[in-house]
This record gives sequence, C-alpha cells and structure tokens, in this order.
Amino acid sequence: MAIKLNIAPKIIPSISSGYNNPNKIFMEYIDNSLDSAEYYFDSSANSYTKPIEITLKLKGENDENAEVEITDNCRGIDKIEKVVNSIGNSDKKSQMFTNGQFGYGIHSFMATCNSLEVISKFFNRPEALYLPVKREQFNVDSSDEVYFPDPQIVDFPFESGTIIKLTEFDKGSWKEIDFNEIKKEINEHFELLLSRSNLTIKLEEQYGNEFYCEPFDYDSIEGEEIFEETTRLERTSSRGNFPVTSYFELDTPIKTYIKITDKKVINKPPLFFIKGRAIGKVGDIFKKSKHISDIWKHPNITGYIDLSHHIEPTIVRT
Repeated sequence: MAIKLNIAPKIIPSISSGYNNPNKIFMEYIDNSLDSAEYYFDSSANSYTKPIEITLKLKGENDENAEVEITDNCRGIDKIEKVVNSIGNSDKKSQMFTNGQFGYGIHSFMATCNSLEVISKFFNRPEALYLPVKREQFNVDSSDEVYFPDPQIVDFPFESGTIIKLTEFDKGSWKEIDFNEIKKEINEHFELLLSRSNLTIKLEEQYGNEFYCEPFDYDSIEGEEIFEETTRLERTSSRGNFPVTSYFELDTPIKTYIKITDKKVINKPPLFFIKGRAIGKVGDIFKKSKHISDIWKHPNITGYIDLSHHIEPTIVRT
C-alpha cells in the first residue's frame, strides 16, 4: 500500500528555503543521528553504552555526480513511513533530551538538491528498509496527489542505524559545499555533545581527507574560569501599582561557563546551547545588554550558557 502525505505539499520546500547556507543543512542529519543515539546515552557517566559512530562523506566533483552520505550505527528509525506521513508532528518533541520537534529537518535537503534516500534498520528489527523521496513530488497543489512507494527491504552494514544519501544537486550548489566550513559548523554546533565519551563524528571527502570532530578544549587556554548552575528562575510582573514576583524551580539546571583568557585573543564568543546544540552567540541575542562589548563580545571572553531543555528551537534551528 502506497504511503500518503498528510500535509500541504508545497509548504515543505517553502520551509526548506529557510536554510540559506547549504553547509548548515547537513547539521540536521547529524542532529537526527544524535537524537537516535540518545537511547544509548548514560548521563551519569557522560558516555554512550556502545561506541556511536556518525560519518559524513562528500563524493563527486560537480552538481551532476555529487553525493553526500551520512551514516550512523544508532538506534535506527522505528517507523520509516513517518519520514513522509508525519511531517510537522515529530514524536521526538515529547522527549526531554532529543532536539527534533517538527519532523521537517530530514527534508531540509530540498534547499539544495532534489533527491533523498533513507535506509534504516531499527535496533530490534530483522531487516533494514529503504525509502526514496524527491523534492519534485511536492510540487503539486494537493496532498492527495503525492504518494510514496512501500519501503523496500535492503541490506544494512550494522545491527542498527540509518544511512542518508543526498543527490541531484541544484545547478551551482555543489560549489557552495565546503569541507572546512562543515567541520567548523559541526565542532561549534555540537560542542557540548562532542565532550561525551564513546562518540565519534567523522568527515570524509573523496580525495581521502578525513577529519574527526572534537569539542573545544577550554583547558588548553590559560585564564580565569567562572561556573554557575541556576536551579530557579525569577519573574517579576506588575499588577496595578505593585510588582509581583514568582519563582520557577528547574528540574535540570541552566549551566553558565565563562572563561576570561590571559592576554590571548581567541575570538570565540560565548554561545547559547539547547540540549547540547549551539543556537547562537549570547551577544547577538542579548542585544540590549549593557555588557555587550565588555563581556559578551569581548575578544578575551569565551564559554557558553547551556539552557538544557528549557527553551524550544525554531523550525530551522535558529
């Protein structure tokens, strides 16, 4: 039985157009792998219970023969048909430490290429399933006009996991894909998650170059450190002529880490993080702060504010 779409088809390419940097698109697929790996994470040890391996490979020389492949050995996709029939309603949004909220991320490929192939084996299933998706399928007016074939059974190299293949890149888009920028994006975006043990995120390009992503080493820089954990938030509002203050106890603390470097300028401003993912520079968000220049944008100050799960991402993770 064919799989049907349950959302207005043209809205998906429209949302994907919000990804104006093609190198950021690949963060969505690595993010999905990390969400899938959360099943194996032991927070008390800050380690996964099995070696987690996520690999991003760049292949080809031009738009016609280019291919990006993201492979992981994580838990896999439980119901692969949800890739297309549950867009806008991800079942990960109820999970505290996974980042997926909308089910749109896997379709971010539409911003730069036409073809997505998904191969996944769920951890307790005997076979892997294959499902292809084309951007051109969404160029119709009604969801009744969009059908996807039944997933096919295929071979898979791991006991569980997912393989994503992106091909048929738009004219001129492959020139914008930059190996070094992807490295930078992964190291910055997933900085806090990269500090976990038993996790490997590797990049490969067709000429044999490999790069293993690593968290930023704050200990390698001399300077003063400040660390705080916030377990209660305070809100003051005015009711008539009297201010009213209320308090909120947090189940998971907000962690603030600041390092003031000795003389050495590193130009790595403090970042906000949600669920281990960077969402932006503190100085860009605290635009009205009196301390923009002397703290949040000072060249000798670095660190992060980890908001845990106490704020939700936008659709394009900005």
